[in-house]
Parts: sequence; C-alpha cells; structure tokens
Amino acid sequence: MNQQINRRHLVSSTVVAVGAIGLAPFDVAEAKVAAVTRVNALARELSFAMDDWMVDLGGAPDEYVAEIYPSKARKYAIGFRNTLAGWSSDEKLFALEAAFHTEWAALRAMEPEHNAAERRYMDAKIKRPVMGEMTSEEVDALRKTPVAELSKLPPSRASIEYAEAMRVYDKADAAARRKTGFGKLERAYIKQIHRTSDAARAVLHQSAKTLAGLAAKERVHRVWEFDGEDFNYIMDDIANLTRTAI
Repeated sequence: MNQQINRRHLVSSTVVAVGAIGLAPFDVAEAKVAAVTRVNALARELSFAMDDWMVDLGGAPDEYVAEIYPSKARKYAIGFRNTLAGWSSDEKLFALEAAFHTEWAALRAMEPEHNAAERRYMDAKIKRPVMGEMTSEEVDALRKTPVAELSKLPPSRASIEYAEAMRVYDKADAAARRKTGFGKLERAYIKQIHRTSDAARAVLHQSAKTLAGLAAKERVHRVWEFDGEDFNYIMDDIANLTRTAI
C-alpha cells in the first residue's frame, strides 16, 4: 500500500466528509474562509512538507506522523511520533511460534503410543537390585585403613554381589525395552522433547517489537512454561516497548 498517496487522499477527502455530516460546510465562494477549511488546507500543506522531511531522514515514507491538538487543549499541542516504520515487524517471531506449535503437536501425537509402551515395559521389567550392607568385619577394616591405602582395600562381599546383580538387571532391562518397544519409542520421545524445547527457546530469545509479538511469547509460555530466569527476555521486551512508546 502507498502510504503517501493514501494520506493525501484522506486529507483531500476530509472536506467532503466534514460537509456531509454538517459540521462546517465547504464553500470556496465565501469571503470568509471557514475554520475547518483552513485546517484542511494547513493539514494538506503539512502532509506534503512531511514528504520532504521523510526524504531528508532517509527512512520509511511514514517514519513519523504528526499529532496536532487544539492549542488550548494542552501545553504541547504539536508533536511528531515515530511509527517504528524503520523496525522490522514480528513476522519472524510469529513464524517461530508456528514452528513451536508444530513440534508441540508432534510431541503430543507421540504420547499415546509412548505411554502404552511404557506401561508394558513397567509390567515386564524386573526389580532393580539394592546393594546390601557390609559385614561388621569389613566395616572395622575400613575404619582402620588409612586414606592413602583405601584403594588397596578389597571390595566388600555386598558390593561384589551388587555388581553382579546389576549386570543381570541391565541385561534383563534391555531385553524388556526391546520386547515392549519402549526403548525405541523412549529415544524418539526424548529427541522430540529436545526439539520442542529448542523451538520454545527460539521464540523466547527472539526480540518482540510489538505487543502482538509479546502475545506470541505468552501463548508459547501457556503451553511450555518458561523457567523463571527466562522471563528476563520478556522483561527486556517490555522495557524496549515502553521506551519506544514514551
């Protein structure tokens, strides 16, 4: 859209619109120019002057807009506001949000099959071994052994039996994971968790330049829930937006 042409069109159309609602009729034949006609003429002249100003600034053709109030309405009646036209929009942030929701949907789609396999695995797995206690003789020997010689102390019977039991357990656990399909699904599920987490982090780390961008981060937070320290990024966005609005 050509902002410059649209502004001129709106300014030139103002006279017709004002006359249509009966606030101040426009009549060029009148000897005394109506106030609204004078306002329209001055606003039109200002609009063209601002075209030259935008060229001098070298930025976007609508980088600044004028804000003019009745002089009796406020102390500073004339001002110019930056429209942030020189800033990039939040399209990248919105694309990152969409990418996050794609990864999140993929993660959720995996859950039914993953949960079913996990239940099968829990039913099939054996109880994890627990290491027994040392004998009183072994405890006494440990207490009497200097620190420098601890590496020479032979392992306790309980630790030997525990190591053997763990070898049996690990072998049986691996077999249960293969038989139930849980091992393969668990690896894929964990990989997808990392992908989703990375997508959420990308949204968080992308600066929001508008309130709509902040809203995108809030929507991701409702799903993934950022950590407390992550809110520093959002607070930085709020601070930047506040400085821009002042």
